Amino acid sequence: MKAIKNIFLILCITSLFTSCSKDDENNTDDFDGSIDSIENFYTPELLAALEDLGFTFNVGDNPPMINGTYLADAVTLQSSNIAQDNIGNTYSDITLIFSNQNNQTLSLDFLGYENNSVIESIETYVSGTDDDFNVFLKVESTRNEHTTLLAYAISGTMTTDGIINYQLVLIMLDDNGDPENNLIENNQGRLFVESDALCESIDPDSRQNIDTNHRQNEITTTSN
Repeated sequence: MKAIKNIFLILCITSLFTSCSKDDENNTDDFDGSIDSIENFYTPELLAALEDLGFTFNVGDNPPMINGTYLADAVTLQSSNIAQDNIGNTYSDITLIFSNQNNQTLSLDFLGYENNSVIESIETYVSGTDDDFNVFLKVESTRNEHTTLLAYAISGTMTTDGIINYQLVLIMLDDNGDPENNLIENNQGRLFVESDALCESIDPDSRQNIDTNHRQNEITTTSN
């Protein structure tokens, strides 16, 4: 009988520690669309950088469905923490592709195209309320076979024609050595807007026909 009691006690203790471990893990990983969870996904320093750049936060756990393909074709620099940047400069067109949005987990997939760069998300969350939303990403961007790690944050309002009030912030997390010496430095960032006020919804098959080479600057490169 004593042996049975001891086994029962061990099982109870094991169960208690397992339960606590799972709770701690969930507390670390859960994204609920709040400022605290955004800070937890990034860092306090990166959250402060977003605020300093003028990013519009649309928090909440009931974002609109944003699945689709969108073209940002009037990309204009609105703010920056890079000394040599010229506010008002125009940058390359960007195609944004959102898919597999799940509002229970506030997760979705993201893929972007900009000139010679493929922007692929390795972790993405969405927040918002009604038609206003944010997307927070950690992405790998491959340009001329060189891969970098960046934080992206997107803000906007969904309409039948596409995204209005569009903002895109990028902050370099790791330039991976920057062998061509033409990328922004780690922790440098920029905020872009659509100067024509609309990031329009497009047919996914039309992306290959878009002329994305008519603008001089790419969003992750140093200013020319």
